[in-house]
Amino acid sequence: MDPEGPDAERPTGGPAVEPHPDRRASRRRIIIWFAIGIGALAALTVGSLPLISFFGDPDQVAQLVEDTGPLAPLAFIAIQIFQVFAAPIPGQVTGFVGGYLFGAWMGAVYATIGGTIGCALVFILSRRLGRPFVERFVKPEHLERFDFIAERNGALALLFIFIIPIFPDDLVCYIAGLTRIPLFRLILVAFIGRIPGYVVFSVTGSGAAESNVTLIVVLIVAIILAAGLALWQRARLERFLRWVARGRRRT
Repeated sequence: MDPEGPDAERPTGGPAVEPHPDRRASRRRIIIWFAIGIGALAALTVGSLPLISFFGDPDQVAQLVEDTGPLAPLAFIAIQIFQVFAAPIPGQVTGFVGGYLFGAWMGAVYATIGGTIGCALVFILSRRLGRPFVERFVKPEHLERFDFIAERNGALALLFIFIIPIFPDDLVCYIAGLTRIPLFRLILVAFIGRIPGYVVFSVTGSGAAESNVTLIVVLIVAIILAAGLALWQRARLERFLRWVARGRRRT
């Protein structure tokens, strides 16, 4: 006879297992990083909306230089960092504005500094927070389309993506953060790969500030031709990038 009686509760399993302290700390860090990232991106997205019309008016841009004085380069670098995250301002526009404000070469330098820092932050957040974080900003078709950068020579393929003007390089930064490519190599690729574009658009902005119509027309025509050629050969370019990422070996 059961001394506890038929109605006594019986244990259904072993004692509850408490999560390991290291796991709890890791989860807290992930939650904190995620909250910071989402909050910052939301604030930047909302705050950047007036910048679209602002940068369309050269007079307002000139006023910005007068108002901020020596802090103008830092303000521009901060805008360039935000642009990489989520701001609806194309990198070409900020590159143009950098040349307009600071001249061709210093504009390119400031744009490259801000763009590289922005890419580095995206790489770090994607690596820390993982695929769920990336999926909030990158559509599944883009994730599938550019997942090949996780292959053997993904860093080299990523370099071409930055250089060729038709690919969504800001979105690809999120995907690159999910790969096993060393962080330093990713940052170096972003730094080198973005220089040509920033230089071209910065020179164009400088030409606009100097009212150099000939320079502006030549550069705009060159940009349109290059982008049109890349779009025309888009399928071949993507096959080439996959071939590069595989290690340039035929399968």
